[in-house]
Amino acid sequence: MNYIFLVICAFLKPSSPSYVDTKLEFNAKYANFKSDSTHTFNVLYYKLDVYFPMNSRTLEGICHIDAKSMTNGLDSFDLNLVELDVDSVKINNSLVNFTIISDSGKVLINSGQTFNIGDSFGIDMFYNGSPTYGYYYYSDSPETTSFTMTEPWGSRNWFPCFDEPWDKADNGCEINITVPKRFVAASNGLLLGVDTSGNKATYHWKETHPISTYLMAATASKFATFSDWYHPSSDSIEVKYYIYRVDSAQAHIAFTNVVDMMTFFSSKFGGYPFSKYGMVAVSHFGGGMEHQTMTTISRNWIINSEEAGIAHELAHMWWGDMITCSDWKNIWINEGFATYSEALYTEYKYGGQNFKDEMALNAYYYFHRDSTERFPIYNPKYLFDGGIVYRKASWVLHMLRYLTGDSLFYSILQNYYTAFKYGNASTEDFKNVSESTSGMELDWFFNEWIYGQGHPKYMWSWSYNTQNDTSYINLRIEQIQINAPIFKMPIELTVETTSGTLVYTVWDSLISQDFILKTTSTPLNITFDKDYRILSENLKVDVEESSKTEFKNYNLNISRNPFVCETNISYALPVNSKILLEVYDITGKLVKTLVNKNEKQGYYHTNWTAKGYPSGIYFIKLIAGNYKETKKLILVK
Repeated sequence: MNYIFLVICAFLKPSSPSYVDTKLEFNAKYANFKSDSTHTFNVLYYKLDVYFPMNSRTLEGICHIDAKSMTNGLDSFDLNLVELDVDSVKINNSLVNFTIISDSGKVLINSGQTFNIGDSFGIDMFYNGSPTYGYYYYSDSPETTSFTMTEPWGSRNWFPCFDEPWDKADNGCEINITVPKRFVAASNGLLLGVDTSGNKATYHWKETHPISTYLMAATASKFATFSDWYHPSSDSIEVKYYIYRVDSAQAHIAFTNVVDMMTFFSSKFGGYPFSKYGMVAVSHFGGGMEHQTMTTISRNWIINSEEAGIAHELAHMWWGDMITCSDWKNIWINEGFATYSEALYTEYKYGGQNFKDEMALNAYYYFHRDSTERFPIYNPKYLFDGGIVYRKASWVLHMLRYLTGDSLFYSILQNYYTAFKYGNASTEDFKNVSESTSGMELDWFFNEWIYGQGHPKYMWSWSYNTQNDTSYINLRIEQIQINAPIFKMPIELTVETTSGTLVYTVWDSLISQDFILKTTSTPLNITFDKDYRILSENLKVDVEESSKTEFKNYNLNISRNPFVCETNISYALPVNSKILLEVYDITGKLVKTLVNKNEKQGYYHTNWTAKGYPSGIYFIKLIAGNYKETKKLILVK
């Protein structure tokens, strides 16, 4: 999903072993990993008969639910219901008592009989209402339109249901939409037919694949329609579009690459998982929502040819619809995957540089968001946070691809597809598939990037010396981020030498870490993470090196300032010197001597852990021979 509503009640939406294809064993291992209902009953099927009068925001409906008891002695249960009035309820065609509990948004149903584990029963509820959320009606230009939009918990506003993403209706749904005859209605699955009676028309739609309530949808307006076709192997899958008539010509342009996207995603992820794809464009909506087989998009996406959004929503058919997050804590399973899929299509269609540009833009939006508020991707503070849940999450997949390599990465996605097809999955499920496929232990990666928050901020420097025609590069990498873990990541270093370019990979995992790289050529320059494969901020200490390691100045530097508990002080020595590095408080009193010894020419650092010291202003004083320098730092507790 990627949206903003334009309404008053707005949605402010180490190397790895070779991979051996063992799909049969893999499938057997994960066959029972699909999430399912953990409540007293399981929804098997929804059938909705709804009437949209198209002259107000009222609606009427009959909701039939096929369900199965998951416990013994089931004689009452509840469904989610908000802003709707219920006329009557039947269980197996017999009227039963019910109570609407408005405070909890539920209707409590007394079944009038007892069901045991495995018993099936049918529920019929007759209802009506004028919802302010979940169902929308507009009478202005370009056409009168009614549509539903319910992620995460708005389906209960237009039909009674068990409104959680992990409770998929195993056998799908049927949605029959009655509207005045001059209107056209679009929904999930295949259109079975249109019945007319008097001045009304009923559109019969049926989806046979498992579906979550928030992916069920109904839309009606005076639409024009046209189709394209996707041909996997010998099959033909219709791609059907519903647009305002005024947008017809532009829609053919905007939707030019949809079938190409389906072909690409199928080749990378696994075959398109449903019997149809479609899009319906509406006004008063600022984005896209991946309703299963019938995505709802803003008509502005047609006008502006928003290809990235179109790719995003289509990718959700795999990541979000076919495999749905187990609960909303795991929303990145949906949105990060779809956002990265956008970029993958860009890479395929428009080349590597455009892909890099798109990922750089994702990083930019994440860094901007992170600068205002920091929280993890898992169980995010804001469910549809664009910078973290979408953009940073896309980078997590990009970095997993960097760790594993392309072949293993796409094998991970394909095995994930196979293991959880038409079910639900959590972060741990995806981690398990990633580990089984790659042969890597990935707890550290998921702990840092999914369950943890923030990103690495590297401060790095290098020098070299030459002995017996061999140059030794002395590399120091420090992580100076705050309110974030210390990250373990492989970092590529591109070294330009007098005889060509060399690439080294070092695994950095400490606050401060030193590496020695050996080369037979004189190093001229080093580029840190040249291809930008780590979501990080990189700060090079600007110390000029030569074959004799002649530093131009002392470069006294404080890495964290203000700081909470510990900060890092670094400095360079142009010549061998007696070094004195001291900390003074604001009154000029010496409170700590950090360094007092003779040191050789080079680059150095030390930490000051200020535990037990009060908050306030302090001064770091460096004395090296005749050189003196003082810098202020602030301790905050």
